[in-house]
Amino acid sequence: MLYPMHVMRVSAFIERYKDGRKLEAHQQLVHEGAVVEWDGSADVVFISHEWVGHSHCDPEGEQTRQLVATLEKMLDGTFGTIESSIMMQLSFSGKCPTVTPSDLASSLETGWLWLDYISVPQPLANTFTSEGEELSADLSALHRAVLSIPAYIETASMLVVFTPNCEHVDRLENPTRLSFVDQSTKPQRAATNHRSWRLRGWCRVEFFIFALWCVPPRTSQLPPPTSQLLHLPP
Repeated sequence: MLYPMHVMRVSAFIERYKDGRKLEAHQQLVHEGAVVEWDGSADVVFISHEWVGHSHCDPEGEQTRQLVATLEKMLDGTFGTIESSIMMQLSFSGKCPTVTPSDLASSLETGWLWLDYISVPQPLANTFTSEGEELSADLSALHRAVLSIPAYIETASMLVVFTPNCEHVDRLENPTRLSFVDQSTKPQRAATNHRSWRLRGWCRVEFFIFALWCVPPRTSQLPPPTSQLLHLPP
């Protein structure tokens, strides 16, 4: 790793953002002690998602609200059993095991969360201490963290592709894709979902790094429109 792996406790993430609080940038959370360097203890859940804003990953907090709700269900055992996708079962002769509610709950109870906006330096974010001192993040730190993403993924015990149905606040829907829409109507925000996630280069890189890291991968399809999950073998 060229930049340390920074994480937040799953339980702390839920507690901090369950009331709709907007995600703070990495450098601010590190300053507060809410995000720390991973010490090798407990499992790490790596969240792969698509940003819904250019300068902030989730400006309106919709993704965060849905992520908190999903993590809460995983922790309290109500999420249900996650079966491997049909494609993966066929590819690996049924050797992809299921993930039970108890497996999820025990993994997340003391587990850590890796999420790019809180785990990687954000030079474009305007962040300040309670005393008004600016917290900066330099581009070189961001570059080192980005180059370390494959190592972060190899370290994680679980990768969750989180793709809730949202709208991108800075990107408009391409009208050529919406032939049924009256061209005189006001442009619509671009939809973000599992389909749009699959079109993002970095998202696909994260997915394939994890899939290649564990062969056969424990790959399961979560109920739409939430996400897809891969789990490393024990």
